[in-house]
Amino acid sequence: MLAAMPSDLRFAREAWLSLAVGIGWFATARGSALGLLFAVLPGVLLTASGAAQLLGLAEPRLRDLGAIGALAGALFAFPSPALSFGVSALLFGASLLAFVGVGSFTARTHEPADGIALPPRTAQLHAEIALDQAIRGPMLLLAPVASAAEHVRFARELGEAAALWRARGWHAQPASYHAAPPPAERISLAPRRTFGLAFEELRFESGYAPHEGEPGRERWLGYAPNRLAWAWLLRSADPARPWLLCLHGYQMGHPAIDLAVFRAESWRRRGWNVVLPVLPLHGPRRLGAVSGIGMFGADFLDSAHALAQTIWDVRRLIGWIRAQSDAEIACYGLSLGGYCAALLASLAPELDSVIAGVPATDFSRIVWRHTPPVGRERLEHAGFSRGLAAEVLRPVSPLALAPLVPHARRFVFGAPDDQFVSPDQVRDLLAHWGTPRHVWYPGAHLSFRAHAPVQQLLHEALESRSRSLQPREN
Repeated sequence: MLAAMPSDLRFAREAWLSLAVGIGWFATARGSALGLLFAVLPGVLLTASGAAQLLGLAEPRLRDLGAIGALAGALFAFPSPALSFGVSALLFGASLLAFVGVGSFTARTHEPADGIALPPRTAQLHAEIALDQAIRGPMLLLAPVASAAEHVRFARELGEAAALWRARGWHAQPASYHAAPPPAERISLAPRRTFGLAFEELRFESGYAPHEGEPGRERWLGYAPNRLAWAWLLRSADPARPWLLCLHGYQMGHPAIDLAVFRAESWRRRGWNVVLPVLPLHGPRRLGAVSGIGMFGADFLDSAHALAQTIWDVRRLIGWIRAQSDAEIACYGLSLGGYCAALLASLAPELDSVIAGVPATDFSRIVWRHTPPVGRERLEHAGFSRGLAAEVLRPVSPLALAPLVPHARRFVFGAPDDQFVSPDQVRDLLAHWGTPRHVWYPGAHLSFRAHAPVQQLLHEALESRSRSLQPREN
């Protein structure tokens, strides 16, 4: 069932605004088939989202639809051939206002997590929240819907895995779940370009396999595209320069996106050799049309194997780096990559520093948060236990392992109004890491680059280091 909205928010001005702008889009179509074509997406989504809020429905996905519709309205206003310039300008402004309104409404539903203060509510913050929602909506809609039989399998495999973990000691000693991999061998390097930027495409056989007897082992080994490990590489002629590992977020893994989000060329110019591994089931390793599908969801055995393979593959890359250089190695991860960077910091003794950006830290909690109520009810009906899921994920949880990176070389940033990763997950990592250097920026998940405190933290972590850009001494 859909949750009911608090009565003081049911008839909020933002809901009326979404409804009015949605109706306005339909009103301007003027019977033109082409005009209607441009009006359908913003009109339907804004009208539906506003009406749902006025009816008292609190499901966040309905607000995501409003953010998508408002953004579409801002993008479609001027290209629409059925509108005069004045009407286009009016719809453009109204759609932007509705976009900010969706973020404003969502901000008003937030309650601060323990120990995390909410920043002042501003139009910029509301727009950043709405941007999170506009991107989150399609990501969640693209997630596959599991059948009743798959729900039963999820529950059965969780029980089998939890018993195996206890029997083999992986629950009590999660680090023992991870074998030390050999350095990557038979590396394939090929020159590539994307949007004018030259880089190298790096490939090698992953060689990862779940332990004998693990539930889901044969299924995981059957994911043929995932057996090959990939990375994007930007390096200078000198391998003795320091190395920066950049771990991407969910549904990334494409060179144009990864290189741009991490500003890889900028770090190369500043003296780093930059390598961006492609996480399992992402980019060229994906199993279907959408990058990342299968790594994040209620099939927690696949999630556990994906996270374990991430660590295996990245440690093999580190071994390849160490074979040619004793230089400093830093790791910078974002979102899902922040989770992986935090996990790597507890399993890779070669790592010198780590930056966990807007990091998830508890897969069971985040899946539960983004699964609609009806989905959670179906899982529970099939015998699925969220507590059991957390137990199975313990060997691949950064909150279950002690960090090896020195306290002074750990860095974290997060956002109290993050729409993807709830701030309590960042708070838990900070507590587990002994409250290292960190910043809370007044924005949302996708807008971290727009905030000076984050850039200052990155400068401190990667430019103002205690050691110079030279190979470290033995």
